Amino acid sequence: RYGMVFAAEAEFPGFYDSQQSHLEKHGIKYLKFTARLCAELGCDFISTNWTGDRDSFADLVDYVKIPVVINGGPKMPEPDFLKMIDNAMQSGASGCLVGRNLSETKDIEKLTRATAMIIREGKTASGAIGFLNK
Repeated sequence: RYGMVFAAEAEFPGFYDSQQSHLEKHGIKYLKFTARLCAELGCDFISTNWTGDRDSFADLVDYVKIPVVINGGPKMPEPDFLKMIDNAMQSGASGCLVGRNLSETKDIEKLTRATAMIIREGKTASGAIGFLNK
């Protein structure tokens, strides 16, 4: 109606808790349910948590039927962050929506470029990590 994109974050509650804690407490079904709810409410795309593995994330992406982007989650080491982005992209993610993992790094430009190598150029995490370590 207004020509604006409608997006939502389908996330675990208590965002700053550990990923493993969320998976144990709520399970992947929780993310699938919240993501599907966002899709059914008319979102153009959703941002959601990493589920921990490619198969379950691919299942979530397929379940919601709209584009899914991976959020950055809690602050993590740069190689782990790039591996998560790579795994999400290999699982069908359309991109990422990231804050602290980029903004709180010592070289934001280089990490942003490494992330873009994965998302836009189809590079692997190991290739992006190699670029980061140059």
